[in-house]
Amino acid sequence: MAPAWKYFCRGCPGPGRDERWDDQPCPNCGGWWSIIARRAGDGGTGRVAVEDGERISLCHISENVVEVPRYVIGGDLASVDRVLGGGLVPGSLTLLAGPPGVGKSSLTLALLQQLAQSLRVLYAVGEESLMRVSERAARFGGKFHERLEVIRQTELDEILFHVEDAQAKVVVIDSVQTLACSSQRSGEDLDQGSAASISVAMRTIADHIQKDAQDVAVIAIGHVTQDGSISGPRSGLLHAVDCVLYFDGKPQETRRVLRADGKNRFGATAGPEAVAYFEMTPQGLIAVPEADTQPAAVNA
Repeated sequence: MAPAWKYFCRGCPGPGRDERWDDQPCPNCGGWWSIIARRAGDGGTGRVAVEDGERISLCHISENVVEVPRYVIGGDLASVDRVLGGGLVPGSLTLLAGPPGVGKSSLTLALLQQLAQSLRVLYAVGEESLMRVSERAARFGGKFHERLEVIRQTELDEILFHVEDAQAKVVVIDSVQTLACSSQRSGEDLDQGSAASISVAMRTIADHIQKDAQDVAVIAIGHVTQDGSISGPRSGLLHAVDCVLYFDGKPQETRRVLRADGKNRFGATAGPEAVAYFEMTPQGLIAVPEADTQPAAVNA
């Protein structure tokens, strides 16, 4: 469901209107000012939405922008908040990479379950059946919240539709290599998992959540190749995302490490605050204090 908007004049305190008055003076003060688009019902404190091609003075934006609260995960996964820089930022795109079988899906399911205590969240899976997802979740025990919804879908346009229809605030896409999308130039279907498909998918997701001051945070799971590098066009991926997280661990061990991997617009990429340690147990992921970790657990 599309959000409701009201339009305000930057030059006067007049009441908001349901319709824009482009190419006309303000109906209240008569001035030729840029229009502010804000979510209806937010008391006039929403983020400024500036459309592409709209010329505007930067001071008008800075005067009206308010700090957006982060989606704080908390609980046993509070260390993930620290790595992110304080929590998930609405309108951000995070890439979570790691080797197969390390537990990326388990980590994101745990994150969504924690966030579902207060937010509507969506888990879009493209590789496993919903029964397999349910079985894996059941192994960790506990009952999942009704606000955590799941959909098996690979068509990117369909996933983005369900994101809006569900009014989800946090979305996990598992994985970006399974997404099906079309060329933005020719309209032809791109091969799933190809460099072109991954690049287009990530740009489309980023554009979607950044338009109209969207308040959705997306985590896209990405595979890695045998040499440990992220699969797909790395330069294109890094350009599209706000944060890259890497989840790693040795197959024969239960220790796992999550770290900011070279890019994090909202937090650190080096030092202890950029790393979190976990133990994979039959009950799920358990945070491990840094004092109890071994430096060798982090792969170079």
